[in-house]
Amino acid sequence: MKNAREYERKLKKLLRGSLKKSASPPVEEDKMRLLLRGVLEPDTLAKDTSAAMDALTNEFVDYNELRVAPLKDIVECIGKKFPGAWDKAQILHTATNRIFERRFEMSLDYLQEMGKRDLRRYLLEIDLGAYAAAYLVLMGFDGHAIPVDQSLVDALADDDCIYPGSDAADVQGFLERVISQRDAVAAHRWFRSYVEKTVKAAAKRRQAAAAAEAAAEEKTATPRKTAKTAAKATKPPAAKATKASKPAKGAKKVRPSAKTAKTKSAPATRTSTRK
Repeated sequence: MKNAREYERKLKKLLRGSLKKSASPPVEEDKMRLLLRGVLEPDTLAKDTSAAMDALTNEFVDYNELRVAPLKDIVECIGKKFPGAWDKAQILHTATNRIFERRFEMSLDYLQEMGKRDLRRYLLEIDLGAYAAAYLVLMGFDGHAIPVDQSLVDALADDDCIYPGSDAADVQGFLERVISQRDAVAAHRWFRSYVEKTVKAAAKRRQAAAAAEAAAEEKTATPRKTAKTAAKATKPPAAKATKASKPAKGAKKVRPSAKTAKTKSAPATRTSTRK
């Protein structure tokens, strides 16, 4: 990341006091459940993630049933309005199937002996996604990782703690260099809380920006409409062609008399004067 030292100072100032009590990952023997949460959590509020987790565990008997479920069933289970519902359902479908293809069982316990670098590489190879892979390394295998989603990127950008235009991969690498492994879990939990506090403010800003843009468009459209109306009002009315009057219904047609007709058709006579 450009100007890394400058943004490191700003980030540490933002995190000041929040990492005093370093936390260890919770005891979670079910690594597959951590996988589910890692897939569902990005750009989602904690309460919505928990609700989706409960819905999946209530709907499907086990992870194998989830593995063979159609995508539409997974989406309907977590809700079509769930953030990134279709993309996350696809990740769950692909990752669970690739896990099964390697071991013919729905378990990640065999990864316990794998080195941390190889572990993250493996999780990315099964298309788990950068956020879910980092989450699983951090919370399931006590590795050094900081999960980063677009919501965190936006929040840090708003507070000028990252270089403008940085993407999630840049921010993740930056945070993992600045934050030590012993503070990683506490930092992750603080970041989730931090994002939730800022997401409402960001939504209000987006709504205000959209309203301002709509008002500006309306303001520019009104003069055009007024000018068009004025031009239409000053334009002289077009002359209407007059149609020949028709005789009233039932009235007899009047034909010219023979004498009148003869007079009209007779040629003009020339008078000669004899001397």
